[in-house]
Amino acid sequence: MTDRNGDGIYELTLSETTAQSSVAFKFVNRDNIFELDCKPNRTIQFEYKPETLEYHAIFNVEGGDQKSIKP
Repeated sequence: MTDRNGDGIYELTLSETTAQSSVAFKFVNRDNIFELDCKPNRTIQFEYKPETLEYHAIFNVEGGDQKSIKP
């Protein structure tokens, strides 16, 4: 993930073909500290179709917001 324009919003683009319906993950900061210690991973849900998603989250704060972006 990178913050190319310095606005504090880190972005990542992935293009995958998968049979998985979700992915679980946690963020790691520059000091190699994992967020949400002893708490569940974050998840992103996929549909079985090409789609563009946005996921908004704050480091080490539970919850996140996923939305599908119309092309």
